[in-house]
Amino acid sequence: MKLHLLLINVSEDYCSQIIECIETEGINVDYLIMEHPEDVSQRAIDNNYWDAVILSEESSSSFSLLPVVAKDFPNSPVIFFTENLTKNVFHDLTNRGATDCMSPKDLYRLPTILKRELSTGKSAPQKELITNSSELFSDILNLSSESIFVFDAETLRCHYINKTAANNFKNRNIDLEEITPSDIFSEYTTKSFKKLVQPLLEEQQKSISLCTNIVRGVGVVFPAEIHLNKISYDGKSYILAINKDISSSWYKVRKLQRQRKIAAQYLSKHQQKEELLVNAAHDMRTSLQSIILSNKLLFDKQPGDFQKGFGKFQQAIHFSGKHLLNYINEFFDPSNNDETSKDILSDSLDLDSFAQKLYLVFKPIAQRNGIDFNYETSSLQQSYISTNQTYVKRILKNLLSNAFKFTNEGNVTLEISSATNQELATMQIDSDNAVAFRVEDTGIGIPKDQLDTIFGRYKRTKNSKEGTGLGLDISQKLTKKIGGALQVKSEVGKGSVFTLYLPAYDKLSESISTAETGTGQFGFNNNKQLNHRNKTILVIDDSEVHNLAVKEYLTYTFANCIAVNTIEKAHQALEDHHIDCIVSDYIIRDTDSLDFLKQVNNNERFSSIPKIVYTGKKLSDAERSTLLSHANGIVRKNYGSYDILVSTISSCFKQNSH
Repeated sequence: MKLHLLLINVSEDYCSQIIECIETEGINVDYLIMEHPEDVSQRAIDNNYWDAVILSEESSSSFSLLPVVAKDFPNSPVIFFTENLTKNVFHDLTNRGATDCMSPKDLYRLPTILKRELSTGKSAPQKELITNSSELFSDILNLSSESIFVFDAETLRCHYINKTAANNFKNRNIDLEEITPSDIFSEYTTKSFKKLVQPLLEEQQKSISLCTNIVRGVGVVFPAEIHLNKISYDGKSYILAINKDISSSWYKVRKLQRQRKIAAQYLSKHQQKEELLVNAAHDMRTSLQSIILSNKLLFDKQPGDFQKGFGKFQQAIHFSGKHLLNYINEFFDPSNNDETSKDILSDSLDLDSFAQKLYLVFKPIAQRNGIDFNYETSSLQQSYISTNQTYVKRILKNLLSNAFKFTNEGNVTLEISSATNQELATMQIDSDNAVAFRVEDTGIGIPKDQLDTIFGRYKRTKNSKEGTGLGLDISQKLTKKIGGALQVKSEVGKGSVFTLYLPAYDKLSESISTAETGTGQFGFNNNKQLNHRNKTILVIDDSEVHNLAVKEYLTYTFANCIAVNTIEKAHQALEDHHIDCIVSDYIIRDTDSLDFLKQVNNNERFSSIPKIVYTGKKLSDAERSTLLSHANGIVRKNYGSYDILVSTISSCFKQNSH
């Protein structure tokens, strides 16, 4: 490559550095140095000969020579060379006609600047040639400010580009009259573009619109919306291409897609963790259940002297296992669900025992404050309800704490009774019966104008300076989760009455009402017809330790118990023995027992055998419903659930005998 370079008013030292810098890039330089600015005004030089002009001028001269040089060399880039280049000076020089500016410090930029400007300068005549064709397409000029191209339909050579398109090719070393679609649309070759526009040429379509990538600047790719049309002039066909830059919206869409992908990955990981925790809870419940049951069996089998000596250690093991089991139940409780589910309401609550425990907790507080405290459960029509013990405990502890906090003298009473028809008529509870937990005090009372807002978040009575105002709000939310209602009556100076109403659903079965003891959790399907009572029980659980404990405990009540740890062994046991009741875990070696239950029900020999699912897994409403369509009952592994299991099996036989 040969460069014709004119240097005006540049010192000799800098001239040599400039020439050397350019030639190191493999450019052959033909240069002329003009030391006297007046020579320029004499127009002694052919201004079309020089490819580029480098001019230097002192700032004291107000750069008066620059406009003259820029005017005399309109087809050549004028690069201003100065030792004092600042941002303000740069703007001043470019406004006066300089194409670019540089200082001795950034001399390395000179070859790049020259290549860029020479590429633009060489294409100027071509650009003019192509732009002159605009007279053929004058209707295009007012269409859009987007990039516009017109291609010959046969050769696909460019016949016209608008100013926006030309600017996009400014820094690309390409002859504008040689532009083809492949130079613009990065995803298409000339051949594939020809195939794309074929429907237009054959007049099968009037227009084509699509999104693709276009090349701009020095080869940077941007997304664009392309509109292609066929136009005709003077007997020839052309392809009109209008490129609309959609990079801003495109990147927003891509960002949104990435965010959605990240969210999906997060949800997937969250679901995996939740599934892992559920399985972990199931395994821990099974293990703890085995510890508690084995400990009970060991204690019951020992002689009296041994029980006296080691009874405290047995009790310690029993208490620790029970405590851990209750902790797991509370930890994995589905407290984030907004809707009431059967799992939340799956605890069987012994009302009298529950009231007694609350009494024992708050009796010391009452004695310390000099307040009478009593509880009453004599008006109950039922002994148990199905609900969430943890939630009920939290609600009533909060109500009793408030009662003692705001009662300076008098008494506090906890009354648990069956709700009257008059009370049921004033509330919305999904049950024909309800149990009322009433906390009454003789404290300071609540002003009437605050009764409607007392359950709000951070709300406290005007005469209360203690607490955060969160207790009643939490109690109200927990009440809704378990399908109940929370009401208050109060009079300033006389005291308050807070009443928690909980639904008392119809008894699951008269024959199993006695089985609802402790904290066992189960569902029962009354539609199943149960056969005659017998004493051979088949237990299926993949924990051999648990099988050992359950088998030993069941033999206290039933003559024989067979325990297996796989589905295959369960099928074999059905073939080899006369089985009268099947007790199966829900998850057995990473698979559920639903298929096994279906197979048993579909076999005429075994379909009449009572089937009970004994599991530590937290079941969804859908899982519970599906299981009850194939099993006679569900018992959840929990503290005391082995008694529930025995009672449920007995209830099945008892119901069949009727």
